[in-house]
Amino acid sequence: MPDKVTLNLEEDSDKICEIFSNYFEEQTISAWKYETALRTAIDQGLVVEPTVKNLKILGESYVKEMLRNFKDRSAQCHANEKDKVKSVQESIFTLCSSTRIKKILSVARYTTDYLDKSVSKRVCQELQEEPQPPVTFKTLNSRAKLEFLCEKFGENGHLDLMKHKISGRFKQHLKQLYADFNLKLQPTINRKERKVLLEISKCNTQEQIDALLGTLYAQPEIDDSVRYIRLALSNISELWLSGLLLKEGHGEGWLQGHVYVPLFDNAFTYDKSFVSKRTDCVSSIAKEFDSEDNQKIDFILRNINDSSDYLSCEDKPSAKGVQNDLKKGMTIQKLMLKKWSNYLNSTEIMDKFEAITCQWKGLELTIFATRIISETCTITYNKGTFEVPKESGHGATFARLLAAVLSLRRLVYLNYKKLNNLLQTKQSYSLEQLYFSEDDEDILFKSDSTAPDEFVDNRTNNTTDEGLKERI
Repeated sequence: MPDKVTLNLEEDSDKICEIFSNYFEEQTISAWKYETALRTAIDQGLVVEPTVKNLKILGESYVKEMLRNFKDRSAQCHANEKDKVKSVQESIFTLCSSTRIKKILSVARYTTDYLDKSVSKRVCQELQEEPQPPVTFKTLNSRAKLEFLCEKFGENGHLDLMKHKISGRFKQHLKQLYADFNLKLQPTINRKERKVLLEISKCNTQEQIDALLGTLYAQPEIDDSVRYIRLALSNISELWLSGLLLKEGHGEGWLQGHVYVPLFDNAFTYDKSFVSKRTDCVSSIAKEFDSEDNQKIDFILRNINDSSDYLSCEDKPSAKGVQNDLKKGMTIQKLMLKKWSNYLNSTEIMDKFEAITCQWKGLELTIFATRIISETCTITYNKGTFEVPKESGHGATFARLLAAVLSLRRLVYLNYKKLNNLLQTKQSYSLEQLYFSEDDEDILFKSDSTAPDEFVDNRTNNTTDEGLKERI
Protein backbone atom coordinates (compact mmCIF):
# COMPACT_ATOMS: atom_id res chain seq x y z
CA MET A 1 0.00 0.00 0.00
CA PRO A 2 1.56 3.37 -0.92
CA ASP A 3 2.67 5.66 1.87
CA LYS A 4 0.11 8.29 2.75
CA VAL A 5 -0.90 10.54 5.62
CA THR A 6 -3.36 8.92 8.02
CA LEU A 7 -6.46 11.03 8.61
CA ASN A 8 -7.85 11.21 12.16
CA LEU A 9 -11.58 11.80 12.62
CA GLU A 10 -11.18 14.51 15.26
CA GLU A 11 -8.03 16.28 14.07
CA ASP A 12 -8.74 16.12 10.33
CA SER A 13 -12.50 16.73 10.26
CA ASP A 14 -12.11 19.63 7.80
CA LYS A 15 -10.04 17.48 5.45
CA ILE A 16 -12.60 14.66 5.59
CA CYS A 17 -15.40 17.11 4.81
CA GLU A 18 -13.32 18.39 1.90
CA ILE A 19 -12.97 14.83 0.55
CA PHE A 20 -16.74 14.35 0.77
CA SER A 21 -17.34 17.72 -0.89
CA ASN A 22 -15.00 16.90 -3.79
CA TYR A 23 -16.77 13.56 -4.21
CA PHE A 24 -20.18 15.25 -4.47
CA GLU A 25 -18.88 17.83 -6.95
CA GLU A 26 -17.43 15.15 -9.22
CA GLN A 27 -20.56 12.94 -9.26
CA THR A 28 -24.13 13.39 -10.37
CA ILE A 29 -26.76 13.35 -7.62
CA SER A 30 -28.11 10.02 -8.84
CA ALA A 31 -24.63 8.49 -8.36
CA TRP A 32 -24.14 9.74 -4.81
CA LYS A 33 -23.58 6.83 -2.47
CA TYR A 34 -22.35 6.85 1.13
CA GLU A 35 -20.26 3.69 0.76
CA THR A 36 -18.47 5.04 -2.31
CA ALA A 37 -17.75 8.36 -0.61
CA LEU A 38 -16.43 6.51 2.42
CA ARG A 39 -14.13 4.36 0.28
CA THR A 40 -12.82 7.54 -1.35
CA ALA A 41 -11.96 8.93 2.07
CA ILE A 42 -10.32 5.63 3.09
CA ASP A 43 -8.22 5.66 -0.08
CA GLN A 44 -6.95 9.09 1.00
CA GLY A 45 -5.91 7.87 4.46
CA LEU A 46 -9.03 7.82 6.63
CA VAL A 47 -8.62 5.39 9.54
CA VAL A 48 -11.55 5.18 11.96
CA GLU A 49 -12.53 2.73 14.66
CA PRO A 50 -16.20 1.85 13.92
CA THR A 51 -17.70 2.89 17.28
CA VAL A 52 -21.24 4.27 17.51
CA LYS A 53 -19.89 7.77 18.15
CA ASN A 54 -17.47 7.70 15.21
CA LEU A 55 -20.03 6.25 12.83
CA LYS A 56 -22.45 9.01 13.78
CA ILE A 57 -19.83 11.74 13.25
CA LEU A 58 -18.95 10.35 9.81
CA GLY A 59 -22.62 10.20 8.84
CA GLU A 60 -23.24 13.77 10.00
CA SER A 61 -20.22 15.01 8.01
CA TYR A 62 -21.49 13.22 4.91
CA VAL A 63 -24.98 14.73 5.24
CA LYS A 64 -23.58 18.19 5.93
CA GLU A 65 -21.54 18.23 2.72
CA MET A 66 -24.31 16.51 0.74
CA LEU A 67 -26.84 19.21 1.67
CA ARG A 68 -24.37 21.99 0.95
CA ASN A 69 -23.64 20.64 -2.53
CA PHE A 70 -27.30 19.85 -3.15
CA LYS A 71 -28.24 23.43 -2.32
CA ASP A 72 -26.06 24.68 -5.19
CA ARG A 73 -27.79 22.30 -7.63
CA SER A 74 -31.33 22.23 -6.26
CA ALA A 75 -32.75 24.56 -8.90
CA GLN A 76 -31.90 22.08 -11.68
CA CYS A 77 -32.79 18.91 -9.75
CA HIS A 78 -35.50 16.45 -10.66
CA ALA A 79 -38.10 15.28 -8.12
CA ASN A 80 -36.51 11.83 -7.79
CA GLU A 81 -33.14 13.40 -6.95
CA LYS A 82 -34.73 15.54 -4.26
CA ASP A 83 -36.44 12.46 -2.85
CA LYS A 84 -33.13 10.61 -2.78
CA VAL A 85 -31.40 13.37 -0.82
CA LYS A 86 -34.31 13.52 1.63
CA SER A 87 -34.29 9.74 2.06
CA VAL A 88 -30.54 9.64 2.73
CA GLN A 89 -30.86 12.48 5.23
CA GLU A 90 -33.55 10.59 7.15
CA SER A 91 -31.82 7.21 7.13
CA ILE A 92 -28.18 8.26 7.46
CA PHE A 93 -27.76 6.80 10.95
CA THR A 94 -28.91 3.41 9.69
CA LEU A 95 -26.68 3.66 6.60
CA CYS A 96 -23.54 4.72 8.45
CA SER A 97 -23.96 2.12 11.22
CA SER A 98 -24.75 -0.86 8.99
CA THR A 99 -22.74 -4.06 9.33
CA ARG A 100 -21.21 -3.56 5.88
CA ILE A 101 -19.91 -0.07 6.70
CA LYS A 102 -18.46 -1.32 9.99
CA LYS A 103 -16.72 -4.11 8.11
CA ILE A 104 -15.23 -1.70 5.56
CA LEU A 105 -13.86 0.56 8.30
CA SER A 106 -12.54 -2.39 10.32
CA VAL A 107 -10.73 -3.85 7.31
CA ALA A 108 -9.25 -0.45 6.44
CA ARG A 109 -8.04 0.04 10.00
CA TYR A 110 -6.63 -3.48 10.21
CA THR A 111 -5.01 -3.18 6.81
CA THR A 112 -3.30 0.08 7.71
CA ASP A 113 -1.83 -1.33 10.90
CA TYR A 114 -0.97 -4.93 10.10
CA LEU A 115 -1.43 -6.27 6.59
CA ASP A 116 0.88 -6.36 3.60
CA LYS A 117 -0.22 -5.66 0.02
CA SER A 118 -1.20 -9.21 -0.93
CA VAL A 119 -3.34 -9.80 2.17
CA SER A 120 -4.91 -6.38 1.79
CA LYS A 121 -5.90 -7.19 -1.78
CA ARG A 122 -7.44 -10.51 -0.77
CA VAL A 123 -9.43 -8.98 2.09
CA CYS A 124 -10.70 -6.17 -0.11
CA GLN A 125 -11.87 -8.70 -2.69
CA GLU A 126 -14.10 -10.26 -0.03
CA LEU A 127 -16.03 -7.00 0.05
CA GLN A 128 -16.95 -7.16 -3.61
CA GLU A 129 -20.46 -8.34 -2.97
CA GLU A 130 -23.67 -7.90 -4.86
CA PRO A 131 -25.17 -4.40 -4.59
CA GLN A 132 -27.41 -4.10 -1.56
CA PRO A 133 -31.00 -2.90 -1.97
CA PRO A 134 -31.63 0.67 -0.76
CA VAL A 135 -32.36 0.99 2.95
CA THR A 136 -35.73 2.57 3.72
CA PHE A 137 -37.69 2.97 6.93
CA LYS A 138 -40.02 0.14 5.90
CA THR A 139 -37.14 -2.31 5.51
CA LEU A 140 -35.75 -1.68 9.01
CA ASN A 141 -36.55 -4.05 11.85
CA SER A 142 -38.60 -2.75 14.77
CA ARG A 143 -35.64 -1.89 16.98
CA ALA A 144 -33.87 -0.03 14.18
CA LYS A 145 -37.07 1.90 13.46
CA LEU A 146 -37.27 3.08 17.06
CA GLU A 147 -33.57 3.99 17.02
CA PHE A 148 -34.17 6.04 13.88
CA LEU A 149 -37.14 7.86 15.44
CA CYS A 150 -35.09 8.55 18.58
CA GLU A 151 -32.27 10.04 16.54
CA LYS A 152 -34.51 12.11 14.26
CA PHE A 153 -37.24 13.38 16.58
CA GLY A 154 -35.86 12.91 20.10
CA GLU A 155 -33.40 14.92 22.15
CA ASN A 156 -29.94 13.48 22.84
CA GLY A 157 -31.14 9.98 21.94
CA HIS A 158 -34.28 10.15 24.11
CA LEU A 159 -37.71 10.08 22.47
CA ASP A 160 -40.73 11.08 24.56
CA LEU A 161 -43.75 9.75 22.66
CA MET A 162 -46.02 11.89 24.85
CA LYS A 163 -44.15 15.12 24.07
CA HIS A 164 -42.01 15.03 20.92
CA LYS A 165 -43.81 15.50 17.62
CA ILE A 166 -43.20 12.83 14.98
CA SER A 167 -43.73 13.39 11.26
CA GLY A 168 -47.15 12.19 10.07
CA ARG A 169 -45.64 9.85 7.49
CA PHE A 170 -44.47 7.56 10.31
CA LYS A 171 -47.91 7.30 11.92
CA GLN A 172 -48.77 4.07 10.11
CA HIS A 173 -45.70 2.37 11.61
CA LEU A 174 -46.21 3.43 15.23
CA LYS A 175 -49.12 1.08 15.90
CA GLN A 176 -47.00 -1.94 14.98
CA LEU A 177 -44.07 -0.62 17.03
CA TYR A 178 -46.33 -0.28 20.07
CA ALA A 179 -47.41 -3.90 19.58
CA ASP A 180 -43.87 -5.24 18.97
CA PHE A 181 -42.54 -3.73 22.19
CA ASN A 182 -45.73 -4.12 24.31
CA LEU A 183 -45.73 -0.40 25.04
CA LYS A 184 -49.42 -0.36 25.94
CA LEU A 185 -50.61 -2.03 29.13
CA GLN A 186 -52.42 -5.28 28.36
CA PRO A 187 -54.84 -7.12 30.70
CA THR A 188 -53.04 -9.67 32.84
CA ILE A 189 -55.68 -11.21 35.09
CA ASN A 190 -56.57 -14.75 36.15
CA ARG A 191 -59.86 -16.54 35.58
CA LYS A 192 -61.38 -15.70 38.96
CA GLU A 193 -60.57 -12.02 38.58
CA ARG A 194 -61.91 -12.00 35.04
CA LYS A 195 -65.16 -13.62 36.12
CA VAL A 196 -65.80 -10.99 38.82
CA LEU A 197 -64.78 -8.09 36.58
CA LEU A 198 -67.15 -9.28 33.86
CA GLU A 199 -69.95 -9.36 36.43
CA ILE A 200 -69.11 -5.79 37.45
CA SER A 201 -69.10 -4.66 33.80
CA LYS A 202 -72.72 -5.84 33.51
CA CYS A 203 -73.91 -3.82 36.53
CA ASN A 204 -75.86 -0.79 35.32
CA THR A 205 -77.96 -0.12 38.43
CA GLN A 206 -77.33 0.15 42.15
CA GLU A 207 -79.54 -2.90 42.74
CA GLN A 208 -77.30 -5.03 40.52
CA ILE A 209 -74.20 -3.79 42.37
CA ASP A 210 -75.75 -4.59 45.75
CA ALA A 211 -76.70 -8.06 44.57
CA LEU A 212 -73.17 -8.74 43.32
CA LEU A 213 -71.64 -7.48 46.57
CA GLY A 214 -73.98 -9.76 48.50
CA THR A 215 -72.77 -12.73 46.47
CA LEU A 216 -69.12 -11.81 46.96
CA TYR A 217 -69.42 -11.29 50.72
CA ALA A 218 -71.30 -14.59 51.07
CA GLN A 219 -68.27 -16.52 49.81
CA PRO A 220 -66.32 -17.90 52.79
CA GLU A 221 -62.92 -18.01 51.09
CA ILE A 222 -61.73 -15.84 48.21
CA ASP A 223 -58.36 -14.98 46.67
CA ASP A 224 -56.54 -11.83 47.79
CA SER A 225 -57.04 -10.19 44.40
CA VAL A 226 -60.79 -10.89 44.45
CA ARG A 227 -60.87 -9.51 47.99
CA TYR A 228 -59.31 -6.31 46.62
CA ILE A 229 -61.94 -6.13 43.86
CA ARG A 230 -64.74 -6.68 46.38
CA LEU A 231 -63.49 -3.93 48.70
CA ALA A 232 -62.96 -1.53 45.80
CA LEU A 233 -66.49 -2.16 44.51
CA SER A 234 -67.96 -1.69 47.99
CA ASN A 235 -66.09 1.60 48.40
CA ILE A 236 -67.05 3.05 45.02
CA SER A 237 -70.64 1.92 45.56
CA GLU A 238 -70.89 4.09 48.69
CA LEU A 239 -69.39 7.06 46.84
CA TRP A 240 -71.89 6.63 44.01
CA LEU A 241 -74.80 6.40 46.46
CA SER A 242 -73.70 9.57 48.25
CA GLY A 243 -73.15 11.50 45.02
CA LEU A 244 -69.87 12.89 46.40
CA LEU A 245 -67.93 12.26 43.18
CA LEU A 246 -70.33 14.52 41.29
CA LYS A 247 -69.29 17.46 43.45
CA GLU A 248 -66.36 19.65 42.46
CA GLY A 249 -63.55 20.96 44.62
CA HIS A 250 -62.29 17.84 46.37
CA GLY A 251 -58.71 18.30 47.56
CA GLU A 252 -55.79 15.94 47.24
CA GLY A 253 -56.17 14.59 50.78
CA TRP A 254 -59.86 13.78 50.29
CA LEU A 255 -59.18 11.96 47.02
CA GLN A 256 -56.33 10.00 48.58
CA GLY A 257 -58.47 8.75 51.44
CA HIS A 258 -61.70 8.09 49.52
CA VAL A 259 -60.49 7.08 46.04
CA TYR A 260 -56.77 6.45 45.57
CA VAL A 261 -56.13 4.24 48.61
CA PRO A 262 -59.10 1.85 48.18
CA LEU A 263 -58.89 1.66 44.37
CA PHE A 264 -55.11 1.75 43.88
CA ASP A 265 -53.04 1.28 47.06
CA ASN A 266 -55.06 -1.70 48.32
CA ALA A 267 -54.13 -3.76 45.26
CA PHE A 268 -50.56 -3.93 46.59
CA THR A 269 -51.28 -4.81 50.23
CA TYR A 270 -51.41 -8.59 49.90
CA ASP A 271 -47.83 -9.30 48.78
CA LYS A 272 -45.62 -9.78 51.84
CA SER A 273 -42.46 -8.94 49.86
CA PHE A 274 -43.56 -5.35 49.30
CA VAL A 275 -44.71 -2.47 51.46
CA SER A 276 -46.56 0.60 50.21
CA LYS A 277 -45.77 4.06 51.56
CA ARG A 278 -48.15 6.96 51.25
CA THR A 279 -47.86 10.79 51.24
CA ASP A 280 -44.57 12.69 50.88
CA CYS A 281 -42.27 9.67 51.14
CA VAL A 282 -38.65 10.09 50.05
CA SER A 283 -37.67 7.99 47.05
CA SER A 284 -35.00 5.41 47.90
CA ILE A 285 -33.92 5.42 44.24
CA ALA A 286 -33.05 9.13 44.27
CA LYS A 287 -31.22 8.78 47.60
CA GLU A 288 -28.82 6.26 46.05
CA PHE A 289 -27.38 8.86 43.67
CA ASP A 290 -25.40 11.69 45.27
CA SER A 291 -25.89 13.87 42.20
CA GLU A 292 -29.69 13.79 42.57
CA ASP A 293 -31.89 15.75 44.95
CA ASN A 294 -34.21 13.81 47.24
CA GLN A 295 -37.63 13.32 45.66
CA LYS A 296 -40.80 13.29 47.75
CA ILE A 297 -43.45 10.99 46.27
CA ASP A 298 -47.16 10.56 47.13
CA PHE A 299 -47.12 6.75 46.75
CA ILE A 300 -44.19 4.34 46.72
CA LEU A 301 -44.11 0.55 46.40
CA ARG A 302 -40.92 -0.66 48.07
CA ASN A 303 -39.44 -4.13 48.20
CA ILE A 304 -38.65 -5.32 51.73
CA ASN A 305 -35.62 -7.39 50.70
CA ASP A 306 -33.56 -4.77 48.82
CA SER A 307 -35.35 -1.62 50.13
CA SER A 308 -35.65 -0.40 46.55
CA ASP A 309 -38.67 1.27 44.95
CA TYR A 310 -40.30 -0.49 42.01
CA LEU A 311 -43.31 1.81 41.49
CA SER A 312 -44.25 5.36 42.38
CA CYS A 313 -47.33 7.48 41.86
CA GLU A 314 -48.10 11.18 42.15
CA ASP A 315 -51.53 12.63 43.00
CA LYS A 316 -53.14 15.85 41.88
CA PRO A 317 -56.84 16.82 42.24
CA SER A 318 -56.72 18.75 38.94
CA ALA A 319 -54.41 19.52 36.02
CA LYS A 320 -52.51 22.10 38.08
CA GLY A 321 -49.06 20.79 38.92
CA VAL A 322 -49.34 17.63 36.81
CA GLN A 323 -46.56 18.61 34.40
CA ASN A 324 -44.11 19.01 37.28
CA ASP A 325 -45.17 15.60 38.58
CA LEU A 326 -44.57 14.05 35.16
CA LYS A 327 -41.05 15.50 35.06
CA LYS A 328 -40.42 14.09 38.53
CA GLY A 329 -41.76 10.71 37.41
CA MET A 330 -39.47 10.68 34.38
CA THR A 331 -36.50 11.47 36.61
CA ILE A 332 -37.38 8.51 38.84
CA GLN A 333 -37.76 6.24 35.79
CA LYS A 334 -34.31 7.16 34.48
CA LEU A 335 -32.74 6.57 37.90
CA MET A 336 -34.43 3.17 38.13
CA LEU A 337 -32.99 2.17 34.76
CA LYS A 338 -29.60 3.55 35.75
CA LYS A 339 -29.58 1.47 38.95
CA TRP A 340 -30.65 -1.71 37.17
CA SER A 341 -28.06 -1.10 34.42
CA ASN A 342 -25.35 -0.84 37.07
CA TYR A 343 -26.45 -4.22 38.37
CA LEU A 344 -26.56 -6.01 35.02
CA ASN A 345 -24.04 -4.24 32.73
CA SER A 346 -25.88 -5.35 29.59
CA THR A 347 -28.03 -3.37 27.17
CA GLU A 348 -29.29 -6.61 25.64
CA ILE A 349 -30.81 -7.54 29.00
CA MET A 350 -31.94 -4.05 30.01
CA ASP A 351 -34.27 -3.69 27.03
CA LYS A 352 -36.51 -6.28 28.74
CA PHE A 353 -37.21 -3.93 31.66
CA GLU A 354 -39.64 -1.04 31.99
CA ALA A 355 -39.31 1.70 34.62
CA ILE A 356 -42.94 2.55 35.47
CA THR A 357 -44.55 5.46 37.33
CA CYS A 358 -48.16 6.64 37.58
CA GLN A 359 -50.07 9.89 37.79
CA TRP A 360 -53.49 10.59 39.28
CA LYS A 361 -55.24 13.71 37.95
CA GLY A 362 -58.55 13.91 39.74
CA LEU A 363 -60.34 10.68 38.83
CA GLU A 364 -58.00 9.86 35.92
CA LEU A 365 -55.08 7.44 36.28
CA THR A 366 -52.25 7.53 33.73
CA ILE A 367 -49.50 4.91 33.62
CA PHE A 368 -46.30 5.77 31.78
CA ALA A 369 -42.88 4.17 31.43
CA THR A 370 -39.33 4.53 30.10
CA ARG A 371 -37.33 1.78 28.40
CA ILE A 372 -33.80 1.41 27.03
CA ILE A 373 -33.83 0.52 23.33
CA SER A 374 -30.08 0.54 22.64
CA GLU A 375 -26.86 1.96 24.05
CA THR A 376 -27.75 5.39 22.71
CA CYS A 377 -31.58 5.39 22.64
CA THR A 378 -34.36 5.45 25.25
CA ILE A 379 -38.11 6.03 24.90
CA THR A 380 -40.83 7.28 27.25
CA TYR A 381 -44.45 6.47 26.54
CA ASN A 382 -48.01 6.38 27.89
CA LYS A 383 -48.99 2.81 28.77
CA GLY A 384 -52.64 3.70 29.30
CA THR A 385 -55.17 6.09 30.85
CA PHE A 386 -58.11 4.89 32.95
CA GLU A 387 -61.11 6.61 34.54
CA VAL A 388 -63.03 6.33 37.81
CA PRO A 389 -66.74 6.82 36.96
CA LYS A 390 -68.50 9.56 38.93
CA GLU A 391 -71.78 7.66 39.18
CA SER A 392 -73.23 4.16 38.83
CA GLY A 393 -74.24 2.89 35.42
CA HIS A 394 -70.65 2.72 34.21
CA GLY A 395 -69.68 -0.72 35.48
CA ALA A 396 -67.55 -1.59 32.46
CA THR A 397 -65.44 1.57 32.88
CA PHE A 398 -64.87 0.78 36.55
CA ALA A 399 -64.03 -2.89 35.80
CA ARG A 400 -61.51 -1.70 33.20
CA LEU A 401 -59.80 0.47 35.83
CA LEU A 402 -59.52 -2.44 38.29
CA ALA A 403 -58.18 -4.72 35.54
CA ALA A 404 -55.54 -2.11 34.74
CA VAL A 405 -54.43 -1.81 38.38
CA LEU A 406 -54.19 -5.60 38.75
CA SER A 407 -52.24 -5.85 35.48
CA LEU A 408 -49.93 -3.03 36.60
CA ARG A 409 -49.27 -4.86 39.87
CA ARG A 410 -48.24 -8.01 38.02
CA LEU A 411 -46.06 -6.04 35.61
CA VAL A 412 -44.21 -4.37 38.50
CA TYR A 413 -43.78 -7.68 40.31
CA LEU A 414 -42.47 -9.20 37.08
CA ASN A 415 -39.83 -6.47 36.86
CA TYR A 416 -38.70 -7.35 40.38
CA LYS A 417 -38.68 -11.10 39.77
CA LYS A 418 -36.70 -10.77 36.55
CA LEU A 419 -34.14 -8.51 38.19
CA ASN A 420 -33.87 -10.73 41.26
CA ASN A 421 -33.47 -13.90 39.16
CA LEU A 422 -30.73 -12.26 37.09
CA LEU A 423 -28.88 -11.06 40.18
CA GLN A 424 -29.11 -14.52 41.76
CA THR A 425 -27.74 -16.03 38.57
CA LYS A 426 -24.92 -13.47 38.54
CA GLN A 427 -24.00 -14.16 42.17
CA SER A 428 -24.20 -17.92 41.70
CA TYR A 429 -21.90 -17.64 38.69
CA SER A 430 -19.40 -15.54 40.68
CA LEU A 431 -19.28 -18.28 43.32
CA GLU A 432 -18.62 -20.88 40.65
CA GLN A 433 -15.78 -18.72 39.33
CA LEU A 434 -14.52 -17.97 42.87
CA TYR A 435 -14.71 -14.28 42.13
CA PHE A 436 -16.52 -11.47 43.99
CA SER A 437 -17.74 -8.29 42.35
CA GLU A 438 -15.32 -5.36 42.25
CA ASP A 439 -18.03 -2.76 42.84
CA ASP A 440 -16.52 0.23 44.63
CA GLU A 441 -19.73 1.93 45.75
CA ASP A 442 -18.68 2.00 49.42
CA ILE A 443 -15.15 3.31 48.85
CA LEU A 444 -14.52 6.98 49.67
CA PHE A 445 -12.31 8.88 47.20
CA LYS A 446 -10.50 12.18 47.67
CA SER A 447 -11.39 14.74 45.02
CA ASP A 448 -7.76 15.95 44.91
CA SER A 449 -6.06 12.56 44.44
CA THR A 450 -2.89 12.99 42.35
CA ALA A 451 -0.80 9.94 43.23
CA PRO A 452 0.21 7.66 40.33
CA ASP A 453 -1.47 4.32 39.77
CA GLU A 454 1.05 2.15 41.60
CA PHE A 455 -1.14 -0.93 41.54
CA VAL A 456 -3.09 -1.83 38.43
CA ASP A 457 -5.75 -4.54 38.10
CA ASN A 458 -6.15 -5.46 34.44
CA ARG A 459 -9.54 -7.07 34.88
CA THR A 460 -12.43 -5.18 33.24
CA ASN A 461 -15.36 -4.20 35.41
CA ASN A 462 -18.13 -2.71 33.27
CA THR A 463 -18.75 -5.58 30.91
CA THR A 464 -20.69 -8.79 31.27
CA ASP A 465 -18.63 -11.99 31.25
CA GLU A 466 -19.49 -14.11 28.19
CA GLY A 467 -20.10 -17.18 30.33
CA LEU A 468 -22.43 -15.21 32.59
CA LYS A 469 -24.23 -13.71 29.58
CA GLU A 470 -24.87 -17.19 28.21
CA ARG A 471 -26.13 -18.37 31.61
CA ILE A 472 -28.52 -15.41 31.85
